[in-house]
Amino acid sequence: MDEELDKNEIPVYDYCYYDLTEDGDYITNPEFKFDKFFSQAEKTAVLIIDPWIDNPFDEVNKQVEKIISDYILSIAQHAIEKEMMVFIISNKPGLEEYNSNIDTWLQKLIDEQKAELLVHDEFNCPDKLCV
Repeated sequence: MDEELDKNEIPVYDYCYYDLTEDGDYITNPEFKFDKFFSQAEKTAVLIIDPWIDNPFDEVNKQVEKIISDYILSIAQHAIEKEMMVFIISNKPGLEEYNSNIDTWLQKLIDEQKAELLVHDEFNCPDKLCV
């Protein structure tokens, strides 16, 4: 993956126990990894669903904060750099005592209009699809 990437190409990896040879056969792949490029960033959105940091259980909040800081923020930032849409889906703040506050860095992306907040309670859908 040392090649120069096109502006909208995103390096991705596909992990598998088998590798596909040029003639279409499968062989055991000791590295379990294929390098690929995804190049439809303009047609792709990243959805960050329920990144709550106000769960009633402190241990869960610590785990969520670690996942957000270690993984989700870098994914969101990379998506923004590639001009992908980023949606953060959560509960409407203030309706419940918990499970509505999101990470401050994710909130900053919303405030800077780099990501859009979608609220579960505000989705309109046909009666047959809503439970």
